Amino acid sequence: MRYLLLCCFEDKKWLSLPESQRDSIMDRYGKWVQELKKNGQLLSGAKLNAVASAVTLRERNGESLVTDGPFAETKEQLGGYHLIEC
Repeated sequence: MRYLLLCCFEDKKWLSLPESQRDSIMDRYGKWVQELKKNGQLLSGAKLNAVASAVTLRERNGESLVTDGPFAETKEQLGGYHLIEC
């Protein structure tokens, strides 16, 4: 069975954590990803760009409109994904 794991976070909460705590979380996360790779369970994955670099694409009257800026409608942002097999 394959699962798509979405890595969501709240930027303000993440940045409010002490750097040592963020480093610890990312260290454990990195070890987990390496274990998935070692076991052949990680099929795909990617980190997305920061929400601050986001653009919104829309189509109006057959023309593409591009608007700069983050326009997240939720507190959480999608930071990346992992496709795994279990």
